[in-house]
Amino acid sequence: MFEKFFEKYPDYQIVEKPTIDKINQYKNLLPKEIIWFWHNYGFGLFADGYLRLIDPDKVRGFTDQHVVNTGFDYISVAVSAFGDLFVWIRRFDGFLHLYDYRHSTHKMISTGTGMNLLFDVKFVDSSYI
Repeated sequence: MFEKFFEKYPDYQIVEKPTIDKINQYKNLLPKEIIWFWHNYGFGLFADGYLRLIDPDKVRGFTDQHVVNTGFDYISVAVSAFGDLFVWIRRFDGFLHLYDYRHSTHKMISTGTGMNLLFDVKFVDSSYI
Protein backbone atom coordinates (compact mmCIF):
# COMPACT_ATOMS: atom_id res chain seq x y z
CA MET A 1 0.00 0.00 0.00
CA PHE A 2 1.29 3.50 -0.94
CA GLU A 3 4.25 1.99 -2.84
CA LYS A 4 4.74 4.89 -5.27
CA PHE A 5 4.38 7.42 -2.47
CA PHE A 6 7.22 5.85 -0.45
CA GLU A 7 9.27 5.25 -3.58
CA LYS A 8 9.19 8.99 -4.33
CA TYR A 9 9.48 10.05 -0.67
CA PRO A 10 11.55 7.36 1.07
CA ASP A 11 12.66 9.65 3.89
CA TYR A 12 10.21 10.45 6.66
CA GLN A 13 10.29 11.36 10.31
CA ILE A 14 8.11 9.55 12.84
CA VAL A 15 7.07 11.87 15.66
CA GLU A 16 4.84 9.46 17.56
CA LYS A 17 3.44 5.97 17.18
CA PRO A 18 -0.24 5.69 18.08
CA THR A 19 -1.18 3.25 20.79
CA ILE A 20 -3.34 0.23 20.06
CA ASP A 21 -6.11 2.01 22.00
CA LYS A 22 -5.84 5.02 19.67
CA ILE A 23 -5.99 2.81 16.60
CA ASN A 24 -8.98 0.92 17.99
CA GLN A 25 -10.69 4.21 18.85
CA TYR A 26 -10.58 5.31 15.20
CA LYS A 27 -10.60 2.06 13.21
CA ASN A 28 -14.33 2.24 12.50
CA LEU A 29 -14.30 6.02 11.95
CA LEU A 30 -11.50 6.45 9.37
CA PRO A 31 -10.68 4.66 6.11
CA LYS A 32 -8.70 1.48 6.50
CA GLU A 33 -5.82 3.07 4.54
CA ILE A 34 -5.34 5.80 7.15
CA ILE A 35 -5.48 3.24 9.96
CA TRP A 36 -2.94 1.13 8.07
CA PHE A 37 -0.69 4.19 7.72
CA TRP A 38 -0.96 4.94 11.45
CA HIS A 39 -0.27 1.32 12.38
CA ASN A 40 2.75 0.97 10.08
CA TYR A 41 4.26 4.46 10.31
CA GLY A 42 2.48 6.55 12.91
CA PHE A 43 2.23 10.31 13.10
CA GLY A 44 5.02 12.35 11.57
CA LEU A 45 6.45 14.16 8.56
CA PHE A 46 6.18 12.65 5.08
CA ALA A 47 6.60 13.75 1.44
CA ASP A 48 9.73 15.80 2.13
CA GLY A 49 7.94 17.58 4.97
CA TYR A 50 4.93 18.59 2.87
CA LEU A 51 2.56 16.26 4.72
CA ARG A 52 2.29 15.74 8.46
CA LEU A 53 -0.01 12.98 9.70
CA ILE A 54 -1.40 14.06 13.04
CA ASP A 55 -3.15 12.72 16.10
CA PRO A 56 -6.71 14.04 15.70
CA ASP A 57 -7.19 14.33 19.44
CA LYS A 58 -4.33 16.82 19.72
CA VAL A 59 -5.94 19.24 17.26
CA ARG A 60 -9.60 18.73 18.14
CA GLY A 61 -9.96 22.23 19.64
CA PHE A 62 -8.47 23.89 16.57
CA THR A 63 -10.58 21.78 14.24
CA ASP A 64 -13.76 22.58 16.14
CA GLN A 65 -13.04 26.31 15.81
CA HIS A 66 -11.83 26.42 12.20
CA VAL A 67 -13.66 23.75 10.19
CA VAL A 68 -16.91 24.70 8.51
CA ASN A 69 -19.68 23.03 10.49
CA THR A 70 -21.40 20.83 7.94
CA GLY A 71 -23.47 18.97 10.49
CA PHE A 72 -21.41 15.82 9.93
CA ASP A 73 -18.70 14.24 12.03
CA TYR A 74 -15.18 15.20 11.00
CA ILE A 75 -11.72 14.08 12.04
CA SER A 76 -8.47 15.93 11.26
CA VAL A 77 -5.86 13.51 9.94
CA ALA A 78 -3.09 15.63 8.41
CA VAL A 79 -1.76 19.12 7.83
CA SER A 80 0.41 20.41 4.98
CA ALA A 81 3.58 22.45 5.32
CA PHE A 82 1.44 25.42 4.28
CA GLY A 83 -1.09 24.96 7.07
CA ASP A 84 -3.73 23.27 4.92
CA LEU A 85 -5.85 20.91 7.00
CA PHE A 86 -6.87 17.46 5.73
CA VAL A 87 -10.13 16.43 7.40
CA TRP A 88 -12.03 13.16 7.07
CA ILE A 89 -15.76 13.94 6.80
CA ARG A 90 -17.98 11.08 7.93
CA ARG A 91 -20.84 11.56 5.46
CA PHE A 92 -22.20 8.77 3.26
CA ASP A 93 -19.10 6.59 2.68
CA GLY A 94 -16.85 9.43 3.83
CA PHE A 95 -14.41 11.68 2.03
CA LEU A 96 -11.20 13.58 2.65
CA HIS A 97 -11.63 17.34 2.55
CA LEU A 98 -8.81 19.89 2.20
CA TYR A 99 -9.16 23.22 3.99
CA ASP A 100 -6.80 25.70 2.32
CA TYR A 101 -6.77 28.62 4.74
CA ARG A 102 -4.23 30.64 2.73
CA HIS A 103 -6.65 30.92 -0.19
CA SER A 104 -9.88 30.69 1.85
CA THR A 105 -11.05 27.61 -0.04
CA HIS A 106 -11.98 24.05 0.74
CA LYS A 107 -12.66 21.04 -1.45
CA MET A 108 -13.06 17.29 -1.46
CA ILE A 109 -9.83 15.59 -2.55
CA SER A 110 -10.55 11.89 -2.03
CA THR A 111 -13.17 9.34 -1.15
CA GLY A 112 -12.43 6.48 1.21
CA THR A 113 -11.86 4.15 -1.72
CA GLY A 114 -9.54 6.68 -3.38
CA MET A 115 -6.81 6.90 -0.73
CA ASN A 116 -4.32 4.89 -2.81
CA LEU A 117 -5.05 7.18 -5.77
CA LEU A 118 -4.44 10.23 -3.59
CA PHE A 119 -1.12 8.97 -2.23
CA ASP A 120 0.21 7.00 -5.22
CA VAL A 121 -0.90 9.32 -8.03
CA LYS A 122 -1.70 12.84 -6.84
CA PHE A 123 0.89 13.20 -4.07
CA VAL A 124 3.68 11.85 -6.30
CA ASP A 125 2.83 14.32 -9.07
CA SER A 126 5.13 17.32 -8.61
CA SER A 127 2.53 19.66 -10.12
CA TYR A 128 -0.05 18.60 -7.52
CA ILE A 129 2.05 19.52 -4.50
